[in-house]
Amino acid sequence: MDQKREAEDSGQGLWKDFSESTGFHGLNKMTFDKNYPGRLIRSVVWSVVWLASAALLIYIIITEFLNYYSYPSLSSTYLRFEQKLQFPVVTICTSDPIDMDTVSLYFDQSYVDESEEIPVVSYTDFYSYETAYMCGCVCRRFNANGKFATSRYGLSYGLLFETTSTELKIAIHDPREEPNMLRDGRTVRNGTKTFIEIHRREVRNVPYCVDDYFTNTCAAELYGAATESSTICVCPPECKFMKYDQVLSSVANLQDGYERYLNIKIYFKDLSTTVTEQVPKYDGLPSLLANLGGQMGLFIGASIITITELLELIIFIIWTVIQRRVNTKNAVQNIS
Repeated sequence: MDQKREAEDSGQGLWKDFSESTGFHGLNKMTFDKNYPGRLIRSVVWSVVWLASAALLIYIIITEFLNYYSYPSLSSTYLRFEQKLQFPVVTICTSDPIDMDTVSLYFDQSYVDESEEIPVVSYTDFYSYETAYMCGCVCRRFNANGKFATSRYGLSYGLLFETTSTELKIAIHDPREEPNMLRDGRTVRNGTKTFIEIHRREVRNVPYCVDDYFTNTCAAELYGAATESSTICVCPPECKFMKYDQVLSSVANLQDGYERYLNIKIYFKDLSTTVTEQVPKYDGLPSLLANLGGQMGLFIGASIITITELLELIIFIIWTVIQRRVNTKNAVQNIS
């Protein structure tokens, strides 16, 4: 009776009881019965298969955790139709001062007071590198406060700008954005009609992002760099920003009396916005646990219950080892 109980309390007995009752797949095949060579070979084969599956599962779990804490995201893109669109800011730069007496400005076919709506832009209030980023030009800005909006689209509407300037650089951007005229500016020349078709694009990023890109210290330092190749810091993306896709076409102005004029027409392609939105790949910790649970079930048939069974086995083995050491110590003391 004592021998039977001792066998049950031994590691072999605990393993036999665990392998026959656990929910882990394949463990009941690992009997390791030395009296039957066929069963022993079968046990070895199943041991190799199970250990290989467990090793692969551990690798996948580690990879899954690393991926989770890298905060991955997915992007979705859709088209949103609008009743009215805010017109972008138009920054116009030239190497010579723009003579406002020679400028004609129309928005949605209505005359606009140029002196009020395209003020001189002073970049010394923003950054000390205006020569590098603004070409050392004199710049004016239309719709700087973003108050102009339109409910119409197509070539017949939008902004019409006419001047006798010889050459201009023009950038179309969001009111919160300070354009880099060397990179973003489009060059248009005297004696041409230039048509710029625009389409609004909205980008929404997931955290970690900054709410206002240009008030962020890191961004200010980065924009203050004299060369684009230099890296000051790694700035987080904006949470939300607008961009304007542009298609530019230009023809010679052959109309009599207009050979010296520069004509620019900026208009919306349609009243829609392409929205690109980032969403987290993992919807919190439950999403991660669901993925891990699926992998555990696929490779070794494990679940929370079977993991609890494994922990129970480990506790029993530790308890058995402790009991044996205590019993051995007591036996030695009794003999002495």
